[in-house]
Amino acid sequence: MATRDIAPQVRDYLKKLRPLCIVRFKDIYDAIATSVAEEHAVRTALYSCCAGSPVSERKQSKTFYAIRMVLKYAGPSVKKRESKRKEREEEVLLALPGGVPREQLLQVAASAKGIADIKKQLEAKYGTSVIGFWVTAAERRSVDQARPAMRAASRRDKSCRLCAAVNELRESAGLRSVRPEVMKAHHLIPRELTFWTVLASVDAELERKEKGRKRYGRRGGRRRRDLFSNGGATMIVTRLKADPFHSDRSYIIGLCDKHDTYLQAQLQKAVN
Repeated sequence: MATRDIAPQVRDYLKKLRPLCIVRFKDIYDAIATSVAEEHAVRTALYSCCAGSPVSERKQSKTFYAIRMVLKYAGPSVKKRESKRKEREEEVLLALPGGVPREQLLQVAASAKGIADIKKQLEAKYGTSVIGFWVTAAERRSVDQARPAMRAASRRDKSCRLCAAVNELRESAGLRSVRPEVMKAHHLIPRELTFWTVLASVDAELERKEKGRKRYGRRGGRRRRDLFSNGGATMIVTRLKADPFHSDRSYIIGLCDKHDTYLQAQLQKAVN
């Protein structure tokens, strides 16, 4: 069976997984492949639709349904005379059943510059002090919209997902498990980036509407609508709640700081 026939099966398999669950390549081979040749085809198809693989980077895949990660752990040395532990590694996938567009990851890769540019534009329009005080305070408050999903993700995961996956690999190799690092709920797409992106989109939309009112002479004493009007604030809150990368537990994962840093590095690598 050719890769082009297996690729849809691979995507369908990934779409049916629990969000952000860890899956081994072997599990996918067992579920789809019926021969060694098909295992190679499955692997190629997986590499094409997962972030962090050389194939998807080269092909610039438009949507990712998983993130490739290499988990390292210490194991017994192959040579009996050596007492040192030899480091082992295994590829695993972090499932993204809903898919993450490449464009979204491009924003993550340029997040530092992107946020700085948005702040600069808003400061020029509203004033540095206004943005520095009110909007920065609103950013901190935006966690209120995400908190229910963050709590749900923490209850779901209980401990760092990747620490748990490493321990499973250690146990399968006959090694003792290690104590997981402290877990926190982390957004797959940084919450700060989502907040400032939503802010910029709302401001741009309100600006277009304001220009439209002036063009057609519909002034009528109405108060100007901007980010600091009731309408603007309502739009911001509504969009943050509706944005899955901000307020959906399917895109929030329990990780220790070390593994969150690694995950973000993989996302950066996927589009650089």
